[in-house]
Amino acid sequence: MGADIHYMIERQRTDRHDNPLDVWDCVSEKYSTPVLPTSKEVSEKYPASALYGNRNYAFFAALAGVRGDGPDPRGVPDNLSPYSEYIIDQYAGDGHSHSWAPLKEFVLTWLKVSMPEVFAQLVANRLGSSDESQEARDIMRHYCGVDHYELDSYRVVYFFDN
Repeated sequence: MGADIHYMIERQRTDRHDNPLDVWDCVSEKYSTPVLPTSKEVSEKYPASALYGNRNYAFFAALAGVRGDGPDPRGVPDNLSPYSEYIIDQYAGDGHSHSWAPLKEFVLTWLKVSMPEVFAQLVANRLGSSDESQEARDIMRHYCGVDHYELDSYRVVYFFDN
């Protein structure tokens, strides 16, 4: 029997002045190893064929120690969106290793495990530093589906079943 990942992408709400609130909305629900967004410009340089797959146990281990060595799961956030809570409740005792991560961390973990050459390129282009390159921002926009300045507004809530 194999383990599967279930994940919900949530976006943080803001007030009318774009100040972040402690409220999150589920904007996407997935049931499989991520198939991340693609764009023509970056796809030519970094093919998306490696993005497809049902079970990536190295990724599961890197996220929450599922099917391998890795960090302990973080549990679900206190301010979980109602829809994400509904999905988690549907799996009851069949769901395990509940955790969450900022979208950027989730995608970087996936890239480090699944596409190390892309991850190395991001590191080489100073991802996350004050002088990160435009190429690093373009790569993250490609894989996250949002601009780099929006990354802090998204998180991924995930769990596994067997």
